[in-house]
Parts: sequence; C-alpha cells; structure tokens
Amino acid sequence: MISTVKGRFLQLDSKRKAHLERQRRCASLTIPSLLPPEGMDENQELNVPWQSLGARGVHRLAAKLLLVLLPPNAPFFRLLPAPAIERELKAAPGGTKTQMELALSDNEQRIRRFIEVHRIRVPLFRALKLLVATGNALCYVKDDGGMKVFRLDQYVVQRDPSGNVLEIITRERISPLVLPEDIQDMIKTKSGKDPDDSETDVELYTQIKRSGNVYEVRQEVIGEILPGSGSYPVDSSPWFPLRWTDNDGENYGRGLVDENIGDHVSLDGLWKALVEGSAAAAKLVFLIHPNGLTDEEDIAKAPNCGFAAGREEDIGTLQAEKYADFQIAYKAIEYLSNNLSYAYLLNQAIQRDAERVTAEEIRLMAQELEDTLGGVYSILSEEFQLPLIKRIVALMRDKQLLSFKDKDIEPAVVTGLEALGRGQDLTKLNAFMANIEPLGPEVMNMYLEIGEYITRVATSLGIDPKGLVKSEDQVMQTLGMSQLQQFLQQAGPGALQELIKGAMTQQNITR
Repeated sequence: MISTVKGRFLQLDSKRKAHLERQRRCASLTIPSLLPPEGMDENQELNVPWQSLGARGVHRLAAKLLLVLLPPNAPFFRLLPAPAIERELKAAPGGTKTQMELALSDNEQRIRRFIEVHRIRVPLFRALKLLVATGNALCYVKDDGGMKVFRLDQYVVQRDPSGNVLEIITRERISPLVLPEDIQDMIKTKSGKDPDDSETDVELYTQIKRSGNVYEVRQEVIGEILPGSGSYPVDSSPWFPLRWTDNDGENYGRGLVDENIGDHVSLDGLWKALVEGSAAAAKLVFLIHPNGLTDEEDIAKAPNCGFAAGREEDIGTLQAEKYADFQIAYKAIEYLSNNLSYAYLLNQAIQRDAERVTAEEIRLMAQELEDTLGGVYSILSEEFQLPLIKRIVALMRDKQLLSFKDKDIEPAVVTGLEALGRGQDLTKLNAFMANIEPLGPEVMNMYLEIGEYITRVATSLGIDPKGLVKSEDQVMQTLGMSQLQQFLQQAGPGALQELIKGAMTQQNITR
C-alpha cells in the first residue's frame, strides 16, 4: 500500500504517461512552450512548427472564450434568492422584491470588481490556451483571491465514471525559504543541502482527496507531511481541474488540437516540404558549357551592365521545374488551412474591433461557441464559472465584503443561448411595455407603477438607481411645485402676494 503522496503521484503518473505524450505532440504543433518536453527549461530550444496557423488559432479561440467566460462590462452570473427567501418575497409588498433585486445587483458588481482586482483574467487566458492546445488545465484560486494555473505535466487527477473529481495531486518545485523554519532544518538534515542556497529547491506535493462532502488537503516535502493541512467543502473548493471534453471513463480531456490532429500534422508536413522546396528552387546557379568559348571568369568579373566575350548558348540557368508540383502542395495547404480556420473560428468575425463590446455581441459569440464547438462552452460554465463564483462568494463572505448571509443566496451562471447578466430581464420588460402601450396612456397610468418600472429597468442594466431615480417623496414634492407654478401662471403677477397675504391672515385667525 502506498503511504506517501509522492508515491501516489507516481502511481497515477504512470497511467497518464501515454496521454501526456500525445498532448505534448499537440502543443508542439501550435505553441510548444505550453507543454514542453520533460526536463526542458527556458534555456533550451523548443521545437519550431513550420506554420503559425495553429498558434494563431489557439490565441484567437482562447481570447474569444475569455471574453465570454469573463465579460468585461457585465457579470457572467446572477445571484438568486434561496427558495425560502423567494417564498417570503412573494408574500411581501410589491416594492420589497425590487429592493432585493437592487441589493443582489449591488453584490454582483462587488463580486465582479473583486475578480478584476485580484488578477483572475490573466491566468485564465493561459488556462484557456492550455485547454485548446492540450485539453487540460488545473486552476487554483488562492485565499487572497489570486489564481494559479498548472499544466498537465504538473498534476494528476482521478475521476469517477460520472466525471466527479475524487483526487488531485500537484507537483511543483519551490524554494525551501518559503517553508517554516522547522521544515528547513528537516530538509538540511535529510538532504544535506543548505536551504539558504538559491540553487536549492525541493518538490512540494499537494494532495486534494474527496472524503464525503469535503476535500481533505495535505502537503508533503521530502516524505514529510507539512503541518496546517485543511479541508474545503465540495461546493466551494479552490481547485478546478478543467478539460476541453468530458469523455466517459476518462480522467483527462482532449483538446481541440487533438480533435484536429490529422489536419495539423498534414499541414505542418506540407509547409515543411514547400518551404524547403522553395528554398532549393530559389538557389541561383549558372551553367556553362564545358566545351564552349565563353570563359566563366570573364562572366563572373563583368560589372553590371558591362561587356564580356562569349556566346549566349554557352550559358544556362539551373531550374527545378517543380512549379506544377508546388502548386499541388499549395492547394492542399490552402484546403487544410481553411479547415483549421473554421475549427478555430478564425473566419467568423462577430466581435467588433472596439474597446467596449455589447452584451448582445457577447451573447452571439457564446452562441457561436456553442454551435461550433459542440457544447464546450457549457462544459466550461459547469466546471469553471460556477465553481469560481462559489469560491469567490465564499472568500468574500469570510472577509465580510457581501451584504447577505450564508444560504440566503444561490449563484447561477447564465450560459449558452441565454442573455448574459440581467439583459434577459430588460428584454422581457421592453416586451411587456410594447404589449401594453396600445392600451393608451390613461390605462397605463391607472394600472402601471411607472417608478417601479424605471427602477427595474435600471437594475436590469446593472445601474444603481440611487441618486438617479427620484423617490416617491421627491416625486410628490416635484409634483406639488409644478402645480403651484401652473396656478401662479394662470392667476397672474399679483397672485403670489395675495396667496401670501391670505396665508398670514389665516395664521392670525388661528392664533
């Protein structure tokens, strides 16, 4: 029985080896640095693909996914009241639900600002590139709100047949200086190395194992378990093992490059042949008849536009005569490039080249990702967006940065063909108003609460109506002043003095 975390890692690593090598090959055809060969560091030269279409496709698709998963202008989620709170709201007065919606919208904006401030967008872009190229990435949301990304050769994972995560083990090299002093002393005793030496580093293994409804976490260095191991509820775990596909019975996913590996290999091979053949064809060599009268030295020394003794038929140029063959290769390259451009959505241009992108454009982009990639956006919403928002909510609750209590609110991700944020509410409100407008202004004034409608529109747009929309008291004051002004205009210039005199007379009578 394996008793150490390192031993368990090596056991799961042996089962993952063939899959890891295949994903390394996929990365070598696009961006080799995403998953370099074993033992490679930044000082060694990586394999250079013969084409850049794969790298461009990975970058472009990852950028589109990032824009949809973390929209810059609106939350990608909604905070919904728990069923018990929802029942209380139905029995409460009409304005109570609106006030609740305002509070929820305010908390959504707080959560969105928390995500932007704590640098989740940048590491997520790297994780998405790993997903597209290698099919797998592990994200860890730290207690301080930042996020760390592990590539496939830095972790192992085990899932049950339904895809639920049972165990994760990460391996990373760290400096002993970041560890407690007693651990540094243990490292010095066991390894004989000085922890203060900048060249000294150790392997840190972190095991996250499910036990019931919690994940138990423990860390190991040089066979010793570090103190301070803890646990996390399953619903708010900081570890997100992401995958591009969710094939039944597989612990790891397969990336988009793996799904199109044939086109990638063929395109890379054809580009290599075409580039090398073109270089050979571009070589310029003059041939001189061995029995001719022309002296090659005279030709070589002759200046540009100069003269030399000789015969034209004695001199020729070496040609490959492979133009027709190159054309066949080029046609094949063009066909494969079109196929891969479609796979990576390089031909579709829904997003405008602008700093701000509307919610409708993001919705259309999400729909395009759904249609083209076969539901991969739904997988990411289930395995990344919802766990991320639950983790962020748990962190902000612990820091008392949210205004609601535990179990009162349930976060929900708005994905797929649904509008992002609260845009769907705005669409319904506009449709409602369009249906009742034909009834006329008298019926609308009789049955419609205009102030409530304006507040709900502002909430659906993510705008805080405080200070912008007048309260009922302010409306009544404004209405009273407008009626007074209308009376004075109709009564004439001396009406104000008469009104003041009458008020003073009435005050004296009262006294």
